[in-house]
Amino acid sequence: FVVHTDVGEDASVGHLYSQSVVRFGKVDAVIDNATIAVLGKVTDLPIEEWDRSYRVNLRGPVLMAKTFLPDMIQRDHGVFACVSSKGTAFLGGYETFKAAQLHLGDTLDAELEGTGVVAYTIGPGLVPTETAQKAVDQLAPLMGMSVDQFFEMNKAAVLSVEEAGAGFAVSVIFAEKFRGQEISSIQAL
Repeated sequence: FVVHTDVGEDASVGHLYSQSVVRFGKVDAVIDNATIAVLGKVTDLPIEEWDRSYRVNLRGPVLMAKTFLPDMIQRDHGVFACVSSKGTAFLGGYETFKAAQLHLGDTLDAELEGTGVVAYTIGPGLVPTETAQKAVDQLAPLMGMSVDQFFEMNKAAVLSVEEAGAGFAVSVIFAEKFRGQEISSIQAL
């Protein structure tokens, strides 16, 4: 079941919510995994790229929270997971907003205290998706290394798409255990 959604647009997120409720009757879990990777030096990255990244990587999760959490709170049941990332140089336009999701998760956790709704933050690891591969192809040379060297340096964090997805699913199943924490797919597994 797919609902094409622009997570940075309020009406589009509302459409996702209404279509999900029509199809399933309710939404028990939200994992904010929509992302775009914006790379470059902070001083060189055009402000339009910062705005584009903000729209997907932070505004999107806030709109998802505003749209999906009220029903979860009313039903006293649900899981809201922010997908975070903390990186290195040349990733400021991406990592700034992904790291902000850590604080969003912490804020939601505090605001949801005493309810049956759980919020936490999960990092997928380095997952070789099309988006990640394109980013690494650009990032590695900026860091003075080859793509192979980059993946070798980060091999402890590399997970397949299936492993990362399984980590997300396990984190939802054991959400109460992870309430208010920043975890990784590896940790959840």
